[in-house]
Amino acid sequence: VDAVYVAIETYRHKEVALRVIEEGKHLLLEKPIALTLEDADEIIKAARKAGVKLMVPFNPRFTIPLRKAKSMIENGEIGKLEYIYAISEYVKPPIFLEGLDMTWFLDVRKSGGGGFMDTAPHGIDSLLWLT
Repeated sequence: VDAVYVAIETYRHKEVALRVIEEGKHLLLEKPIALTLEDADEIIKAARKAGVKLMVPFNPRFTIPLRKAKSMIENGEIGKLEYIYAISEYVKPPIFLEGLDMTWFLDVRKSGGGGFMDTAPHGIDSLLWLT
């Protein structure tokens, strides 16, 4: 095993991430990476010290519409972006998680922000990536 993907309850991220890093494995860690900035900094510092890669998966970057927009911007097919409007449509766990105990997801103390923190980072990352 060279890398580990961690997509568990946010309140467990720090414990599991540090264990993965301790084992010297690269880490793909779902967002938010931790409940607090201090915990996130600890994870980042540990990964740097161990020399392992730490990445948050921003999967919208790989969707066809976003890749096309990025290509059009880079190729000069459209001018400078001056205004972007993003809609975050989900504030509850996705349908594929139905039937699982997702009460932690709606508890800000365990999720790091609930639905907002689950969806908003994708829009923000997409906007930053395009500009």
